[in-house]
Amino acid sequence: MVFQLIRTVFLVLLRVEMLLMLVRALLSWIPNARGAVYEFIVMMTEPVIMPVRRVVDRFLGKSALPVDVSFIAAYLLLYLLSLILGAV
Repeated sequence: MVFQLIRTVFLVLLRVEMLLMLVRALLSWIPNARGAVYEFIVMMTEPVIMPVRRVVDRFLGKSALPVDVSFIAAYLLLYLLSLILGAV
């Protein structure tokens, strides 16, 4: 019973983080969208993206691709984790 509650809360937090990452990606394409909301979203998503960015930079280098591969990799890792937890 307690495990079920913890898993549900963790899944909700994962999905909220994934949603914030999508909003961050969309806002990054809009000029002049930088403001308090964007800064809050960056503050909430950067702790997830930064460790992945360090690993990706180590293998690909900092300017290997014009797209932030670490962002995509972090999102996919969260998605995979949510699938695994959802299937338990």
